[in-house]
Amino acid sequence: NREADPEELKEFDAVVLCGGSRKPRSLNVEHMDAEGVYFAVDFLTKTTRLLLAGADNRLAAGKHVLVVGGGDTGNDCVGTVLRQGCASVVQLEMMPAPPESRTAGNPWPEWPRTLRTDYGQMEAEAVQGSDPRTYETTVKRIIPGEDGRITAVETVRLRRTPEGRMEPVEGSEQTLPCDL
Repeated sequence: NREADPEELKEFDAVVLCGGSRKPRSLNVEHMDAEGVYFAVDFLTKTTRLLLAGADNRLAAGKHVLVVGGGDTGNDCVGTVLRQGCASVVQLEMMPAPPESRTAGNPWPEWPRTLRTDYGQMEAEAVQGSDPRTYETTVKRIIPGEDGRITAVETVRLRRTPEGRMEPVEGSEQTLPCDL
């Protein structure tokens, strides 16, 4: 929290500024504009603004919620909807589950690329009785009702190709109820 001394910066080859993206990535599926579909940061921001305004911020109360993606933001969404009293929450991760312990290709002092269960998943286990995460799965399509509000999603399992890309597994589609 102090200004850097230019003399101190001379010892570095580069200065890297890191910040979160303010531009969300779309799922690129039909009906992303259905009512009840939010980008994660927009959802968390709306929830916080409603809370600070003294309004009802329980956007997930009684709803079946699907969180697409992981990391800190996905975890925050899982914890938030549980605290808002959602009927259920499922969290989709398109990549395979990481190993529980370090592999030979991930030695110390590298960052451990291992399975981590954060507070949102722990709360889901306590409230729902299971980890909300489903790995190697993504949204194939959003299913809106006649009123334009999301009612369900169709998911599809993924597998890694020999080239390292993730591709859908034909015949693995599943429809999940989803209000948010």
